[in-house]
Amino acid sequence: MMFKKAFLALNCALVAGCASHVAPQQALLGDYHSTQPQAIRGRSLPDADPGLNKAIQVLKAQAALQARTQEARLGDAATRARLARDLSQGQAPLNQDFQLAAYWAGLAASQGDASGQYQLAYLYENGMGLRLDLDKAAFWYKAAAEQGLVEAQLRLGHLYEAGQWQHQDPAQAAHWYGLAANAGDARAQLALGRLYARGQGLERDDQQAAHWFEAAAEAGLAEAQYRLASLYHQQQGLPWNDPKPLYWLKKAAAQRNVQAMDALSTLL
Repeated sequence: MMFKKAFLALNCALVAGCASHVAPQQALLGDYHSTQPQAIRGRSLPDADPGLNKAIQVLKAQAALQARTQEARLGDAATRARLARDLSQGQAPLNQDFQLAAYWAGLAASQGDASGQYQLAYLYENGMGLRLDLDKAAFWYKAAAEQGLVEAQLRLGHLYEAGQWQHQDPAQAAHWYGLAANAGDARAQLALGRLYARGQGLERDDQQAAHWFEAAAEAGLAEAQYRLASLYHQQQGLPWNDPKPLYWLKKAAAQRNVQAMDALSTLL
């Protein structure tokens, strides 16, 4: 209930901003289409004045935003979530606009769309277009994570593990990392392996740590490759030049992992 009220406040605060972005476009677009020859509409002119090309790009972005906004106003949550994502990332031809992204993500999130919930959580977590609020970020990440969105499970695990959030909880971090890791996310596999290796939120288990490090290493993560080599070296007592640690050490070093490169240098 608290977050429903918060969303309503967010909606009221942002709706005016959303409208102010869209309202001037119709006049601008009307001027553009009435004055520009058909030959230059919808494309840049390599030999034209740079100022004209820039103006055309601006108008194309405005036209795209107007079209996408009209589509999103029809009420489909997935459409709103996609618009929020593209505004947040500045996907061409749209310009990056975190405030508008928060508006559309908020609408999609309130409709239960997992992607919209993730987008809104990310904006709250990073203070983009909204005041930074890790509690609200966790709320919306959890809503998306419970729907099976792997990226949300990963981010929620990170919030529970990271020290900057007041509700740090390694066991919860392990739970959400575990879901994402079992879904095949290499970053979550690496994170879960770290928790097993340290005994944080889970009973220390070097075999489980090695299992998850290897899964992430096979996916190409240099840190996982180094950690797996290090586990073989430190916990199993194998020398660095043993085939098992050496294989992963070389893999990590080839990706410019500094620790792996340092370990390899001792063998020269």
